[in-house]
Amino acid sequence: MVDILILLFFLDDVVSSVSVDPSRFHEATFRTIRWLDRCISSHSNPTSQNLFGIVQGGLDVNIGGLREQCVEELIKRDCPGYAIGGVAGGEDKELFWRVVAKVSFVFLCLLDRFYDYF
Repeated sequence: MVDILILLFFLDDVVSSVSVDPSRFHEATFRTIRWLDRCISSHSNPTSQNLFGIVQGGLDVNIGGLREQCVEELIKRDCPGYAIGGVAGGEDKELFWRVVAKVSFVFLCLLDRFYDYF
């Protein structure tokens, strides 16, 4: 018998990473979190389907910035997995890797604090 793993990514509010409108990133980040809440409440197969959270926040890697806020909110929802969204949309590769490094670091710090995984 073969086990099949089903992953679900909810829809997120996509904003081009090269946009210069910070209010649009704020709106999209928190809309995405609200959509995740709706998906969690109507998810009918959590034992056979994994609903992953998507980290949004544009290129904001500041301490307490949108990416960090989004990670904190997603961890509160205890998703079985996470993805980094809102990158690979035309931004400079240095900025892309800053986002990946920041999100990875914040996850490691927060997961350690909340779940004692490490």
